Amino acid sequence: MSTNTVSIVSIVSFLSGIALFMCFQIVLYSYYDYLQYAFELVHIDLFSLISNLHPLLVFGFVFTLYQVLSYVLLCSLVRHDFYFGTAVRSNLLGSIFSLGLEISLVNYYSQYGHSTPAVPGSPPAPMSTLEARLQFLDHPYSGIYLCFLSFFHYSEFLIMALVNPGAVKMSSFMLNHSVPYHIAVVTSWIEYCAEMYFLSSYKLHPISTLIHTTGIVLCFTGEFIRKLAIFTASTNFNHIVQMNRKEGHRLVTDGIYSVFRHPSYVGWFMFSVGTQMILVNPICILGYTLASWDFFNARIYTEEEALIRFFGPEYITYQKRVKIWIPFIKGYQVERVEDAAPGASGARLIRRES
Repeated sequence: MSTNTVSIVSIVSFLSGIALFMCFQIVLYSYYDYLQYAFELVHIDLFSLISNLHPLLVFGFVFTLYQVLSYVLLCSLVRHDFYFGTAVRSNLLGSIFSLGLEISLVNYYSQYGHSTPAVPGSPPAPMSTLEARLQFLDHPYSGIYLCFLSFFHYSEFLIMALVNPGAVKMSSFMLNHSVPYHIAVVTSWIEYCAEMYFLSSYKLHPISTLIHTTGIVLCFTGEFIRKLAIFTASTNFNHIVQMNRKEGHRLVTDGIYSVFRHPSYVGWFMFSVGTQMILVNPICILGYTLASWDFFNARIYTEEEALIRFFGPEYITYQKRVKIWIPFIKGYQVERVEDAAPGASGARLIRRES
């Protein structure tokens, strides 16, 4: 399996997902009259049918239809199992990124631009914009959030394919990270939708705008730090905990690792909290902060215990020189340097980051 091929397949599929989802909606809108005529043959008024459905159901159907068609298309184009899995996931994340971009632009235009006047006597086409389909999500926050979240998962796979191809797997997309992660994502959407429906004025408050902007900065910064950490660690980085040392593994202390002891965790922590600040979810901002802190606190302690056992005084020196920079997390400490003597050849090695 070629590293270059995997990277190219993922890049092409991701970009195709962005472009083709937009084109798919344009085609549906362009042929709306023909679709309506076809439905009239079986005595169904398509416009009335769509108008009577919940906007999110209509949009959900369009998005699902696109995913089914793209899956069928990829089945006919990609034969290799790993390349196929890569293409399907990259295309999905690209279409979600496209969706987020569309929501952001449509809502930004509706708030700060000029609405296109409707032709007198003619109802607006239901597939022409997202504005009618996402009435109570009439805010760019959700779109920006989708862009960051989809790009985060896609870039996790891409950078692993580039810097450590021997370790890249379908799980490198981190879409199946854990059940608590999925619950957290769903919870954030529930809070956002509920507050947009019942407390929309709160989301539009100037302070909320400041929180939202801060969230964008945190996500950008966190994503940059994390990806730089993976790039710097190169083959020493792996999403999966390594129980045994592999040939060539070394303690990385240069570059971004000379500033942060666990830069990947710092970046992920910032990104996690930043996503909820983008949505201006006060409950989830607190919840994500506490949950992320607890996760990284336990993870760093466990990993540093293993790293000290493996690298010994070399890691102790590195610990003293470089801070973690996640508040109140100290990592694993030893009382005596001699307690940190490197273990035998069978001692386990845990990856620099996850």
